[in-house]
Amino acid sequence: AIKTTILNPELMELIASSSASMRVNNAADGYNKIALLYRAVEIRVDALYRIPIYVYDENDNEIDEYPFEESMSLVEFVKLIEISLLLAGKSVTLEQQDARGETIGLQYLNPFTVTVEKKRLSYTNGDKEFGLTFTQQTNEGRFPKNKPFWTQDEILYIREFDPNEDVKEATSAANRALPDARSSMYISKFIEVFFKSGAMPITIVTVPEGQPGDPQ
Repeated sequence: AIKTTILNPELMELIASSSASMRVNNAADGYNKIALLYRAVEIRVDALYRIPIYVYDENDNEIDEYPFEESMSLVEFVKLIEISLLLAGKSVTLEQQDARGETIGLQYLNPFTVTVEKKRLSYTNGDKEFGLTFTQQTNEGRFPKNKPFWTQDEILYIREFDPNEDVKEATSAANRALPDARSSMYISKFIEVFFKSGAMPITIVTVPEGQPGDPQ
């Protein structure tokens, strides 16, 4: 004999009201809402802290001090690059430059807000020159404010490998894992709402088969 519990209207209403919080549209949503995905990213990032980091100049000579510590610490810089690659498949850092074009600091850009394109930049000796351009769209507006876009001379751009894409970000590790992570979250959320509504678990009772001559 099997005893089943039918989803009651109250349970269905709770599930419907939770649908917005359960919706995971992309890797950024997954990082914020799925504990399993968040923890996986943090494990990868924490592992980097245990690896010694050395900084070299353009002549491959090791230097004692990381030059942009005031704008962004080296540990934070490495952490943000790794998180960006895991979630967005790309990392975008703006080089803060002085009037002479010398880099004096670094500014991390949220990779989910940055668009990367390949455009014609200028003509030289009749030949077209193409390069990567970067723009950012946030709640505060579009950046940069004083020109159409940033170029590769101003951006430190790192991207994951993609056999089908040479410019834009590749499919990130988080996006590859998102279907399984999303299913895990849905199952956990359903169980939480199921018991929160007061429903009892389904119970299966196994009854031995009757023998010939046994009373009915």
